[in-house]
Amino acid sequence: MLYRVVRQATVSAFALAPWQTLVAAGLLFPLAILVEGSPPTIGESGVASLVYVGPVATAFAYWAVVEAGRHFRASTMSMTLLAAPSLGILISALTLGEPIGASLIAGVVLTGTGIRLATSATQGGRVEPSAVREN
Repeated sequence: MLYRVVRQATVSAFALAPWQTLVAAGLLFPLAILVEGSPPTIGESGVASLVYVGPVATAFAYWAVVEAGRHFRASTMSMTLLAAPSLGILISALTLGEPIGASLIAGVVLTGTGIRLATSATQGGRVEPSAVREN
């Protein structure tokens, strides 16, 4: 993104996403080694998971968020993205049998409460017609 601003380039955010991810990984990997120690060895299924999650799932998720952001208001997008961790907790509990403790439940409740308060404030208040995009 900084490249687009500094160079005033017409490169799309989607085209810069792989480079942005690569730079972030290059900066964070040495820090992770320093803080956490050397990573454990992984098997074939772990490598397959990384190959899928890295370029395929991340690219799809990035594309989906960018496209959704073009069609919905910023307030709608931010509230929707705040719900992602809660959905991840639910999916991992249902599919992997992950235990859900009191702290996770409290986090989901607080996140849901925040989303509800934020969305009810925008629905109850008056929104200027020029601020709403037609879908």
